[in-house]
Parts: sequence; C-alpha cells; structure tokens
Amino acid sequence: MAEDGGLSKFPTNKAGAKYGTGYCDSQCPRDIKFINGEANVGSWGGSPNDPNSGFGSFGACCAEMDIWEANHDATAYTPHPCKVQGPTRCENPADCGVGDARYQGLCDKDGCDFNAFRMGNKDFYGTGKAVDSSKPFTIVTQFVTADGTDTGALVQINRFYVQNGKVIPNSVTSVAGIDAVNHISDSFCQQQKTAFGDTNHFASVGGLKAMGGSLKNMVLVLSIWDDQYVDEPLPPVERESARLLTTAPYQQ
Repeated sequence: MAEDGGLSKFPTNKAGAKYGTGYCDSQCPRDIKFINGEANVGSWGGSPNDPNSGFGSFGACCAEMDIWEANHDATAYTPHPCKVQGPTRCENPADCGVGDARYQGLCDKDGCDFNAFRMGNKDFYGTGKAVDSSKPFTIVTQFVTADGTDTGALVQINRFYVQNGKVIPNSVTSVAGIDAVNHISDSFCQQQKTAFGDTNHFASVGGLKAMGGSLKNMVLVLSIWDDQYVDEPLPPVERESARLLTTAPYQQ
C-alpha cells in the first residue's frame, strides 16, 4: 500500500491515506469505494444487510502477510503473495479471482497458513494450553532469507511465543504427508496443499520469494473482522446449523 494512499500517483485522489484511500489486500476486495482515485461505482450492488456496503466492478489487490489472526481458541500466520508488486486494481473477474476464477486471480487468496490445531496439535494454543490465550504473551515472527541478509530471497518464516518469561517454539506438524516442521517454507506449503487436496495457487504466484519482495513495502493494518457473508440473516434451522459448524472443532 502506498504511504500516502495514492495521493501523489493519482491526481483525482484528493483524500489520501488520512481518509482511508489506498487500501488493498490479497482478497482483492471489491467493496473498496475508491480505487486509483476513481469511484468504484460500476455494477455496484449493495449488501442486503448493510446498505453502506456492497461490491463494485473493480478490486484492490496487493500482497498480504497475516502476522496474527486469532481469537481465544485458534491462531494462524499466513503469507499471501501476489503476481503483482504494490497496489493494483483488478478490472475483471479473472484478475480479481471472483467465484470459480479464484485460482486465476492476481493474488493468492488462500495463502499458506500455519495453524497449530489444523497441523495436528490440538493442545498447543488456547485457554490453559501450552500457549495460554487467557493470559498475556508476545508473538515473535522471523523472516529468514537464503543468504541471511535483508535483501536475500525469503525462504522461511518462523514463529515463537514468549509467555511468563519462557520462549515457546511454534508447534510441530503432525499430519500425514507433511514433514515434521514448525515453520512455513515453500516445501511445507506444497506438502500442505497436497495433503489437504488444495490448489497450490501460492506457488503459482511466486511463493515465498514473491512474498519477500512485497514485504519491503508493507503497511501495518490492525482490524477486528466483520464478514458480510457470514453475517447474513439466516432462517432459524440454518442459523442453528451454522452455529454448530462454527463451534465444532475445525476439520479440513
């Protein structure tokens, strides 16, 4: 994301980052109302449960590094590389990765995640577990390059936790078909996608090397999620089914 929100690059952008313009991420969000200094009004359709939200023709794409996605029960860190460098407007369903074109898009929407529970350790993170989510802790993320320099190609992402003065290494994978590792690498991502039957769009858009290139110009974003899709009103029976699905243990 541009530091000034696109103010200097696009003459029609009179707002800048101060007013929230210039946002982008790997989901190529189409609910962004101004992209490249232009209103995203083409084919705009409002959300049925929020008149202030909806989707337009364009999306705002850029690489995304999810350092910390979590609640009390689960956590993951996930690189999402893109074919492009810097904020890019997608202008058609294929580039935006809409619907069936998800794996044709400019960015890897799935990413390559490391979630301790999903990777086989159900006792690593949560209330009263190895990393006790009911108490304060610090997360440490290490970006390791091939030659050990700041400019080298990114080859590995490590995770540690520090709690009560103790350093706790990330959990080790325990899933058939995946090497017993506790970090993210291109080989881990390939094995994970194969083991779970997922499409490896992560590799298609450049993998960790592409992610490393984008990290040089990252902007820190902090947010509490609100997803229009999962917040749609449901009939009572469907609502109860959804509740059961979201509270049951995660299974791929």
